[in-house]
Amino acid sequence: MNERKYYLDWIKSLAILLLVLAHAARVFDYLPFYVKSGNHLWAEILIRFLDSWFMPLFFVIGGMAACYSIEKRGAAKFRSERAKRLLVPLGFALISTLPILGYIAYRFSNPESSDGFWTYLPRFYTFDASQLQGYTGTFSVAHLWYLLYLYIFSMLSGPIFRRLNEGRIPAWAKRMPLFFAAICVTLGKLTLLPYPNPIYFLAFFWLGYAIAAERNDFDVFRQLRDRPALVWTAAIVLMSVLWAARIYYLPGFGPFAVYLALQPVYTVNALLWVLLVLFYGAKYFTRPHPVLNYLSEASLYVYIVHMSIAMFVAWLLSDRFSSGISFAIITVATYAATFLFYEALVRRWNPLRFVFGLGPKKS
Repeated sequence: MNERKYYLDWIKSLAILLLVLAHAARVFDYLPFYVKSGNHLWAEILIRFLDSWFMPLFFVIGGMAACYSIEKRGAAKFRSERAKRLLVPLGFALISTLPILGYIAYRFSNPESSDGFWTYLPRFYTFDASQLQGYTGTFSVAHLWYLLYLYIFSMLSGPIFRRLNEGRIPAWAKRMPLFFAAICVTLGKLTLLPYPNPIYFLAFFWLGYAIAAERNDFDVFRQLRDRPALVWTAAIVLMSVLWAARIYYLPGFGPFAVYLALQPVYTVNALLWVLLVLFYGAKYFTRPHPVLNYLSEASLYVYIVHMSIAMFVAWLLSDRFSSGISFAIITVATYAATFLFYEALVRRWNPLRFVFGLGPKKS
């Protein structure tokens, strides 16, 4: 288990690049966002597809990484590494990139306002329980809720994972992560907690640990891996059901009974797509590469800053072009600006590397 799992680095790095594209598309879908430019069906279909399994994939990878990290570093170093890797970047973002994102959201939602950034800034640090996502410019951790959840899950689960890794829990209890994940992934969506549902995502985090630990009865996953056509068929069918229901009931999600009935479909669909990505990643992306080294190091920085850049570009465009052209401009400009700042500043300066969760620059 000490051998580095390069496929996880590949999946995480490529998924974060895809996340930039997804957030650019959010400007054009049917739901509220920091900046909006009409409601377009192509964006709604794309986002609903990604939304059903994308963040579960990140938490599964996070659980797997936690398992490997505790075994390699020990519990104490694991806690220290999580704080440096997650809390420090989150704290820095709260005084840098997130206020910028909030200002953009405030100006978009209040087009009559001419307030400058410094005039607006105190508003960002006001809490509004009805606006937790920050779409009107009030306080929010925005997309960085993932870092917050990952830290909390790691701290809560770390002691249990450590005991599992040390063999200090009876054999029957070693199946608990898989059992817990199976129960919570199924029921988490039924708790009716608002997005992002912590129980739902904690279940995927535990599932990631269970996969990495290989101390559970995982025959079902091995069988699925050996039957990719079956998994593909089931995943496509379930996704088609979700698409059809979503489109039919737009702009809402239909009667409560329909919403409730679709939650198990949503959950199983997410599990199947996550497994497909892991299976094919483990099969085809098993080797290191200079591109992987670069992307893997930059991935957390890209995750943190891309949203502010994307929304700034979207705000500047202001419906000047068709949705397709605007989407392309936002995506390309966000990639370009994000990596330009990374190359020019972050990658080369250790203080910035530290606040973005990167290790010291290698000499």
